[in-house]
Amino acid sequence: MTKHSTDWSDDCLAQLEREEAVLKTALTSVRLIGTALAANDLLALATALAAQAEVVSKVYEARRLGHALFTQLGAKHVPGQKASTAAAVYDRLAPGLRTNIRERVEKLRELAALVERQNRSNAFVVRQSLRLVRRLLGVLLGARDGGERYSRAGTPQPSGTGSILNARG
Repeated sequence: MTKHSTDWSDDCLAQLEREEAVLKTALTSVRLIGTALAANDLLALATALAAQAEVVSKVYEARRLGHALFTQLGAKHVPGQKASTAAAVYDRLAPGLRTNIRERVEKLRELAALVERQNRSNAFVVRQSLRLVRRLLGVLLGARDGGERYSRAGTPQPSGTGSILNARG
């Protein structure tokens, strides 16, 4: 371990802590969006989406800081490199620090997977809502509902029934 490796580890751990905090915030944000979608609460959804925009800026800031850290470490401690890779930094750390960093990186992966899973769930709810709206509009406007109907003679007939909006009765 060189005299700088403690600085490296402190810098790397601080970056991992930043990224973990951002992912936890992102997870909370996407969960709030999911809750608002499930409750059909447009005000809560608007609030959650506004918070999501802030999370996105935090994600970009964390990535920028991570990139700057590896650029700085590469310029300082890895001869001939303008930027360092995570592996190059990791290889220069003491074994105990490697374990700590590996565990933190695994935690980041788990959090990222939870965020992704919630995003997929939210997307499913939105797609289902859009399908229901399309079907409702189809019924209201007299569009085909998807199935074919047949006359008594066996010939295909359009399944649309005409617009409910234009019905007289």
